[in-house]
Amino acid sequence: MRLYGGAVRCRPERGVFMYIMPANHFVTYGSQSIYGVIDNFDFYGIFRHFDALAAYTFTGDTAAKTIALGIGSKEQCFMGEWPDGTPVTPLAVSEKPQAIHPSLQYMFSWNNRLNPRRGALQTPFKKRRDKAPKR
Repeated sequence: MRLYGGAVRCRPERGVFMYIMPANHFVTYGSQSIYGVIDNFDFYGIFRHFDALAAYTFTGDTAAKTIALGIGSKEQCFMGEWPDGTPVTPLAVSEKPQAIHPSLQYMFSWNNRLNPRRGALQTPFKKRRDKAPKR
């Protein structure tokens, strides 16, 4: 069995009637914030995947597994349709996600010397070679 540990990313979308769904940090705010709204990103990008992961974890539902851990399947990437039937841009799935902009363009740069995890991604998974404790 292959376990999936990739990244799923919502892409910004401009739909019918110039309705814009920005894919930013406010997606998960919902309607409780002045910046948030409940839209396709919330339903298909967050809630649907969370519910599917819970359903697969607790009930073993194979359809839910395809949505939660689909490794880029069309079921996993589906983001709904606009009122005119046009599909919303599907989710982007990657096993090796790359930053969209260079690290220096972000407020909190990954390579900042104050980041305690800054070298973590540069060294791929290493096999642990634990030694037996000395007696």
